[in-house]
Amino acid sequence: MSSPTPETTYQRFNRQFFKDLYVLTKPFWTSKEKKRGFFYLFINLMCSLGGVYASVALNSVSKDMYDALAAFNKQLLMSSCLQFFGLAALVFVCAGYGSYFSGLLTIHWQRWLTEQNIDKWLDQQAHYRMRWLKKRVDNPDQRISEDLASFPALTLKIFFLLLQSVTSYISFSLILWNLSRNFPLVLAGFHVMIPGYLFFAASIYGILGLWCIGMIGKKLAGIEYFQQLFNANFRHQLIQIREYSEQIASFRGEKNEQTRLNGLFSKIFGNYIQANALRKNLLFFTIGYDIFTQIVAIFLAMPLFFAKRVQLGGMVQISGAFRSVVQAFSSIVEAFSYFAEWKAVIYRLTEFDTGIALSQEVNRGVEKQIDSGLHSIGLSQLKIEFPNHQLMSTISDMQFLAPHRYLISGATGSGKSTLLKVLMDLWPNAEGKIRQPSPEQMFLLPQRCYIPDGSLKDVLTYPDLLNINDKSVIDLMMQCGLESFIPQLHEVRQWSQVLSLGQQQLVGFVRLFLRCPQVILLDESTAALDETSEARMYRMLNAYFPEALVISIGHRSSLVQYHHYQMTLDNYQFIPVEKTGVLA
Repeated sequence: MSSPTPETTYQRFNRQFFKDLYVLTKPFWTSKEKKRGFFYLFINLMCSLGGVYASVALNSVSKDMYDALAAFNKQLLMSSCLQFFGLAALVFVCAGYGSYFSGLLTIHWQRWLTEQNIDKWLDQQAHYRMRWLKKRVDNPDQRISEDLASFPALTLKIFFLLLQSVTSYISFSLILWNLSRNFPLVLAGFHVMIPGYLFFAASIYGILGLWCIGMIGKKLAGIEYFQQLFNANFRHQLIQIREYSEQIASFRGEKNEQTRLNGLFSKIFGNYIQANALRKNLLFFTIGYDIFTQIVAIFLAMPLFFAKRVQLGGMVQISGAFRSVVQAFSSIVEAFSYFAEWKAVIYRLTEFDTGIALSQEVNRGVEKQIDSGLHSIGLSQLKIEFPNHQLMSTISDMQFLAPHRYLISGATGSGKSTLLKVLMDLWPNAEGKIRQPSPEQMFLLPQRCYIPDGSLKDVLTYPDLLNINDKSVIDLMMQCGLESFIPQLHEVRQWSQVLSLGQQQLVGFVRLFLRCPQVILLDESTAALDETSEARMYRMLNAYFPEALVISIGHRSSLVQYHHYQMTLDNYQFIPVEKTGVLA
């Protein structure tokens, strides 16, 4: 079964399209930004209508200018020229300020959309939980950085395009109607009265052009959607190579990555070739259509001219008005690619919004009892599953009590790390009962820490201790073995590329010691450290948090000495094994 696309979902701008457009558009125009938004919109409307008014007036003035030339009327010609320059100035002003205020409205709308969507995406772990959806939402970064920029720009562009088209169509249609409303046509020797034949001819010509373009370019929306998808996948792979360049170089994996990149780009290339062929056909038609418009206009005006109902200026006026009526349709024709891209953007943003909403409904089968005064964790009838719902591990009844230290060991892939994720609400495929402190009182230190861009202090105090004094940070850097980086504390660099894996794990411990958690979860947090550094971290752990509950996951036998109990995993069951001896 093929995946849905804008082309299949929004067939002929159906009800679903307008529903999704309304859902995306309404929030900004009902927010606190609405006053500014409506002010900019009003200025844009005035500029747009002013431009149409000036164009209609110029059409009339052009008639007077050519009539004056034909009649050698110097006084009328000079008067018409002055009017022409005044109206031309009005066109320039309306076009300039219309573009300026349209840009202001676009960027303010984009800023509001970006802030709101980032907030939704990062709220309640939606950015993480979206990966558990049956229908994955690809490349959320592209939807935030590109689609949210395109949506207001395209929406406003298309809105004003339609507004100018409708107002121009009505205004110039009245001119054509008035010039031909009582003129009989001679067809095959018969006099036929068609009131306003110029108006009907221009309208039919414009509608035929619009229909032809629709038939030629109807597949463009789906192609635009997949072009964005393929570009995003290609960019993501380039980022992966940048992030893991050392590992790729050590494995001599360049050929493999080259093949992968070439394969991804081949999809971009093939899709673009299809789009390019469609655009070629569109261009052939639109250019020919525009050229024939001028000829058709003159041809239709000839009966009036030879009947002496209009003079040379009238011919110019009819030609201009006919072209403006047709352009009311052809402007939509020429902007057909905007509609295709617009539908693709709306579809992708609707997918993104839907994904965020559904992420909060991802199965949370664990019944949790949160007690902020509790310093222990109780598990009852807990069953943990793989994403395909195959059983991973079960725990019938188990208590982790402070201030004890517990070490969980077992085979790789047996569910050790997953248990910690269940405790931190990071694994939805689980059922049972858990009694634990609030998440704010718990701290999970993973094997590989997230290292954001910024100063080294920003890295060490991530995410919420940025205002802590330097002395506290420096003291911990010295204790944890990061003293060589103290001179670079406020240096902004890509620290994920500077720090080794072991140093990144020490960064995680600095973050831990800057806080006061009641429950500490260590997920192979010393796997990249030498045994001396590992011993130092566990001694500091006992010194800083003597009353805290500590649960560690690891494979090294050297870890046993730092814990009161070792828990092993056997036959999908956690089996507690009490350790004798003295805690190091």
